[in-house]
Amino acid sequence: MNGAQGRGTRVFLPAGELSWPVQRRQFWVRYFFIALLVLYFLSLETAAPVLWGLDGVLSIAAVYAGVMLVLMIWARWRPVSPRRVAASLWLDYLILGLIVAHDPNPALPTAPILLTVLFGHGLRFGPLALESVLAGSFLVLPGIMTLRALLSGIMPETATFLTLFLYAVLAMYGAMLIWRSERLRRRLDRHSPRDETSGVLTRRALAEQAEVLFNLHARSGRPLSLILFQVPLFQTGPDVEGAAGLSRRLLRTCGEVLRYGLRSYDLAGRQDSDRFVVLLPDTDAVHGAAVGERLQLSLQRRLGQVGGEAVSVRAVRVQAPGDGSDYGSLLACALERMDGEGVTAATQPGSWPIAPRPTT
Repeated sequence: MNGAQGRGTRVFLPAGELSWPVQRRQFWVRYFFIALLVLYFLSLETAAPVLWGLDGVLSIAAVYAGVMLVLMIWARWRPVSPRRVAASLWLDYLILGLIVAHDPNPALPTAPILLTVLFGHGLRFGPLALESVLAGSFLVLPGIMTLRALLSGIMPETATFLTLFLYAVLAMYGAMLIWRSERLRRRLDRHSPRDETSGVLTRRALAEQAEVLFNLHARSGRPLSLILFQVPLFQTGPDVEGAAGLSRRLLRTCGEVLRYGLRSYDLAGRQDSDRFVVLLPDTDAVHGAAVGERLQLSLQRRLGQVGGEAVSVRAVRVQAPGDGSDYGSLLACALERMDGEGVTAATQPGSWPIAPRPTT
């Protein structure tokens, strides 16, 4: 599973959870539950005198909604980082905990609202976030009880302990759901034929489909072209999180170019971190070179637009049955040529030619 791990935080981020549509849904869910809290306190005549009165609680809720709006705008224009997710996790517990502490009802009917943080962050980010969300989930309640007892003299009653018991049961049930969800997620990732980031076939799925394709072509003797592309990724630099976000956008762009630039029966897959394989059935050397050059130019143009500067995309083309009779040998030939001295730079900066077959 692709993911990112931030320094100083245990919050695990699957790559899919970093996208703007996913983050936008999370923000709207948080707005929904804060709206439920506001409606509950609006139905009351007074709040528990812990830190603020009823007007103060509503003001804190309004400030929290404003902070979420700022974070939502920030997430729209800048990739979400693990550190920011961890900060939002504890911000949720702090603000919601303070609001719940002002509930005048001894049974604390607003306490289960804190479970939305557990279920929201835990189910989305998996068991590696479970330590943080469970710790916050169980630590915030003693803090609420302490604040109510010290500052307003409200002592826990039988109804309070019944609510806490229900809260603990739901929290443990939520933890079980998180573990089960993560197991299902990992199982789907192992069996999914599509790469999570780029959207093209995974290496295993490409190899399986390529073997079937090669078996069909071996009986008929029809030509087949394989093109190996290597794209530039940015994983280092002073802004590691920004570089990782840029690399994800570059990989997603590569997948879009390959998916929409090929015929319906062509195959495209991700070989490793920065290499993509394209299989062109019923394609001779001349047409394979033309397709490879077109895709190479499209990749350089689109990746340059995403990265904001000219990029070099390396490409190697090999031909079946001349360079190999099966997918493994043909791919090994392409990898050897790309890693060797067969690839030479073009005279124009920012471009790489499709490497010709070396003479023997």
